[in-house]
Amino acid sequence: RWVARAQTSEMAGISVLQEDVKDWYKCSDGSFIEPLDALFLLFPNQGRRVVKDNVCFVAKPFVLPYVDELFPVETETFSPAHAADGVCVLTMMCLIVFFGIILTHNLWNKLGSNFAAVTPAHKKWYVVANLSKSLLLAILCIGTTRFWVVTYNSLFFDKFLNLEMKRCALIYVATDVVALFLVPKLPRSTIIHHVVTAFLCLGCTGINLSQHGWEGILGVGKMAMLYGLFSSISFPVNAYLALRVVYPKKQWLYTLCNLSFWLYILCCAINWSVHGYWLLWLFSHGEFSVYAFLYCFLIAAMVNDDITLMKWLNKKGTPIEPDAKEK
Repeated sequence: RWVARAQTSEMAGISVLQEDVKDWYKCSDGSFIEPLDALFLLFPNQGRRVVKDNVCFVAKPFVLPYVDELFPVETETFSPAHAADGVCVLTMMCLIVFFGIILTHNLWNKLGSNFAAVTPAHKKWYVVANLSKSLLLAILCIGTTRFWVVTYNSLFFDKFLNLEMKRCALIYVATDVVALFLVPKLPRSTIIHHVVTAFLCLGCTGINLSQHGWEGILGVGKMAMLYGLFSSISFPVNAYLALRVVYPKKQWLYTLCNLSFWLYILCCAINWSVHGYWLLWLFSHGEFSVYAFLYCFLIAAMVNDDITLMKWLNKKGTPIEPDAKEK
C-alpha cells in the first residue's frame, strides 16, 4: 500500500514542482511570499499544495511497511499522512528551538551584562525560552497577513487551512515542549499547560480540518486550533515575562505589563466566548460527545493557568521582581 502511495505522490509531486518553479514568488492563492514562509522552507509543499499522502520530506526515509500500522485507517476525518507529518514537523521544530535557545543563552550570557547578572542562574533559561516563544508567535501574527485572514475565515466561515494551520500550531507547541526540558523549576500549572497543549496539538494533526462541521472529533480539532490562534496574539505576555527578569527597574516595563494584561484579557474573552457558544450549539443539537467532554476536561487546565496569569498581571501592574509567577 505504501508503494502505491509513494508512486502516486511522486507523479503528482512532479507537476506540483513544475508549477512551483514557474511561479516561485507566489503562493497558490496568488498572494506574494511573506516572512512567515521562511519558517516553512524545511517543508517542501508549505502546506498549500497538499498532494495526497505527501508528508514532510523528513518522513520519507522512514516510510516502511510497519509504519502504516502505527496510525488508524484513513477516513474522511482522519489522515495518517497528516499525523505523520505532524510528528515530523514537531520533531524538526523542537530541534531548531532547542539549539536556538542554547545558542542564544550562551551568546547573551557573554555579551549582555544585564543578562549575565541574572540570579539564580536557572532564570536565564526561563528568560530565553519565553523570549523565543514571543518572537516566534510575533512572526506568526505580525509577519504575515494570512494569519488574520485564516483566523477570520476559520471563525466565521468554517474555512480552515488544513496542513498550514496545524504546522503553525506545532511551531507554538515546540516552544512549550522544549521549555519542559530546558527550563528548571517551572510551576506545576505551567507544566500541565504545556503538556496539555502538546497533547491536543499532536492529537489534532491527523484530523482533516477541511471538512465542514463542528461536531465530534472534527469540532474538537477546530476548537483547539482556534484556541491556539487567539492565544498566539497574546505574545507580548511572554516578552514581558522574560524582559522583567533582565531589566527589572525599567519604566517601559509598566507599559508592556499593562498592554500584556489587557491584550491577554481580550484574547481569553474571545476564546472562552467562542468555546461557550460551541458548547451551547453541541447541547442544542444533541451533538455533545465523549470527545467534547474529554476536550473540556483538558482545556480546563489551560483556562486555570490563564486565569492565574491574568490575576498575577493585574496585581503586578508595575515593574516587578523576577521571583514572581512564571509562565
